Formats: sequence, structure tokens, C-alpha cells
Amino acid sequence: MVRFFLLITLLSANIGWLCSQITITPENPTVNDTITLLYDARQGNAALAGISPIYIHTGVLTTESEGWWDWKFVKTNWGENTDEVLMQDIGNNQHRLRFHIRSYYGIPDHVSVADLVMVFRNADGTIVGRSAEGIDLVYPIASTSVNDNYVSHQFSGNHLIINT
Repeated sequence: MVRFFLLITLLSANIGWLCSQITITPENPTVNDTITLLYDARQGNAALAGISPIYIHTGVLTTESEGWWDWKFVKTNWGENTDEVLMQDIGNNQHRLRFHIRSYYGIPDHVSVADLVMVFRNADGTIVGRSAEGIDLVYPIASTSVNDNYVSHQFSGNHLIINT
């Protein structure tokens, strides 16, 4: 019992610290929401601290994803620098992007999205911002249907789930 309590305490402390790496508003968004994603380059592995511009490499995990590696509707190819993946530098190592989830990724209405997945990179893709453990960042999407299944629970051992 003591080991279980210690593990929960350590995980809670670790997740709380990692939550500051990305912030998404509104909290608990659905696939039909417009969100503002804020990335703090000083957090996580801090590889992108002091670097600008920063680009997001992002996709989604759906109920059709076969595993944590099976990103769907990936926004651009690695290293492709478009305005759609350029994070706005708002100073103090903070970078922001605002988008409507379904429209941004081009997700058809019949697809159930479980999580947003992302990493951040410099312009040529040689420096990558991930969690402190080097893991891709995953942010769960709230269900819009009682029939939606969540794959994030299946993949939580391989990905960091933020703000659960």
C-alpha cells in the first residue's frame, strides 16, 4: 500500500509539472471546438528554449488508430514549414496556435477523435520539443457521443497524457 501511495504521489507531482508544457483552452475540448494551444519551450525536454520560430508537428489518434504511433490526419510532412504549423512567438519562450480541431486536421464527421498528438520542432527539424522523458505529447479530446471510444487509455504507457 505504501508503494502504491508513493507511486501515485510521484505521478501526480510529475504530471502537474508537465502540464505547464502545453496549455489548451478551453479545457476538455471536443473535436468541434476552436482551441488555443500554448507551448512553453522551457518545459519538458526544454530543447527549444530560446529558439524561434517553432513549428508544431501534429495529428490525432482516432478510434481507428492501431497504436500510439498511428497518428491520423497529420497536418504536414516533417520539416514542411507552412503558416498552418508555425507557432506564434508571443515572447518569454511562449508559442501559440489557434485552430478549429475538425477543420484544422480535415477530419470527416464520421471519425471519432480520442487525442491530439504533437511534438514541436525548429525550422529544419533537427531540434525537437517533447516531454522531459522524450515522449510525444498527447492531449485527450472530450467525447461528443456516448459511443466514442478513447484510445488514450490504451496508449498511456507510451505517451504522456496531459491534463487528464
